[in-house]
Amino acid sequence: IALPYDLAALAAGIDFAPLASLPPQAMFGERHPLAAEPSVTFEQLAQSDFILLDLPASRDYFLGLFRLAGVQPKIALRLAYPDVIRTMVANHYGYTIVNVVPQTDVALDGRRVVRVPLAGIRRAAATAEDRASHQIGLFGGNGPEPLRLPEVPDWPIMERLAHEAEAVGFHLTRHPLDA
Repeated sequence: IALPYDLAALAAGIDFAPLASLPPQAMFGERHPLAAEPSVTFEQLAQSDFILLDLPASRDYFLGLFRLAGVQPKIALRLAYPDVIRTMVANHYGYTIVNVVPQTDVALDGRRVVRVPLAGIRRAAATAEDRASHQIGLFGGNGPEPLRLPEVPDWPIMERLAHEAEAVGFHLTRHPLDA
């Protein structure tokens, strides 16, 4: 039994049976400006001091997340002890990233920490896969761009019903006699 990070290098020739999914989350002191956000991006994190869990697999995993997002973290401290890191975060020396959720949201000195989900992890992984395969998006660029549709007024109901019948062979919105 092994409890690895989701590292592709470990997967070659090894069968995995996932027991749990532990997505990474940002951890802040409770008064940090990003602590109240519903989620944070790597771009937002890169503006603040990062306290890195400096163990070989952990270091590579967490820095790899930033690399996938295409940003460089501002590393303030490198520590090997998660409880000390949590206490430093609670005292506003910076933030950290965790994927193993501690049993308590209180640091060693009694101060509170807050975990916030990371936004854009799947998109960053997909962009990295595209880069590795030397592919570009169908409409140019190196990664998925958000689709921006123009604002247009709704069709009048009878016109909409006519288009529905033409496209799929029946009315979706409502029956023409109800219009």
